[in-house]
Amino acid sequence: MLGARPVPPSEALLRTGLRWRPIEDADAAAERFAEDDLHDELLGGSWKDPRLDSLLGVDPDGVPRAFGHVEVRPGDTRTVRAFCWGGVHPRWRRRGIGRAVLAWQEDVGRRKIAATGRHGPARLLVHAEEQAVDRRRLA
Repeated sequence: MLGARPVPPSEALLRTGLRWRPIEDADAAAERFAEDDLHDELLGGSWKDPRLDSLLGVDPDGVPRAFGHVEVRPGDTRTVRAFCWGGVHPRWRRRGIGRAVLAWQEDVGRRKIAATGRHGPARLLVHAEEQAVDRRRLA
């Protein structure tokens, strides 16, 4: 995506009290997931550009509290899929952050799907485990 620019945080995201930026390589070490797994999931792959595909919300102390990531894999041929992955720290929920992250993901996903230049069906996908009631309700 030569010349592509990041989708800036929306007004809704800016009102959350968090500072928003793309996810960086060093952020993987700070998360509760295995560092290598998180690095591969968010940053691994020549088609991924975290500057364009990701968003991290940090509190005034610089602690990550929410994130969003969108991935369109290059191998999709029949249906182009934008996978949206994200979350909000439990103590930061019920403030509109998840809704704002999801709206940002939808915007990024639609742009990434359009940028493929493919015609035909397309999908925005959000994964939510069965026990993740808040996430399922949001989606």
